[in-house]
Amino acid sequence: MRVPRGRTGGGTGRAWGVVSASLDVPLAQESAELERLRLAVEAFAVRSGLALELVFPVNLALGEILANIFSYGFPVGHPFHCHVTVSVAGDALTAVIEDSGIAYDPLLQEPSHDPALDVDERPSGGLGVFFIKTLLDEVKYERVGTLNRITLTKRAAAPVVPPPPRTKKVPKAPRPH
Repeated sequence: MRVPRGRTGGGTGRAWGVVSASLDVPLAQESAELERLRLAVEAFAVRSGLALELVFPVNLALGEILANIFSYGFPVGHPFHCHVTVSVAGDALTAVIEDSGIAYDPLLQEPSHDPALDVDERPSGGLGVFFIKTLLDEVKYERVGTLNRITLTKRAAAPVVPPPPRTKKVPKAPRPH
């Protein structure tokens, strides 16, 4: 685990906008890496004091995007470089995927069909992006030099605070004349 400069330890004393801990995972172009990453992210989340229900959607999105990067992002002979950085800032879990594959913004791919159709009736493609956008609070793509960078963010749900109880105004008793 990388600890940002000026910090000792991780996962405690989180404040809005302050990264309290991060994890950097370089990946090989093998499907077994997806499981290794999933376990590393879960362990990191536990150490950082995050609830696993916050981690599940991020891990699901990571698996979907990385499977596509592994399968389609690197033509034969193209050097493979891919790593994931996961960080906690306040109530948010953020994962950044960087790869040196061909330039491609997966967020531009929208489902060209109705997601409500039966699975046998749907053409393939596009549903992964649809689900990722639905599960996460923020998904962003950018090309940085020769790298694709995809940023995934999931925030903890704000605790529900009930409104203060309404007080009924009791009408004043009529004054005697």
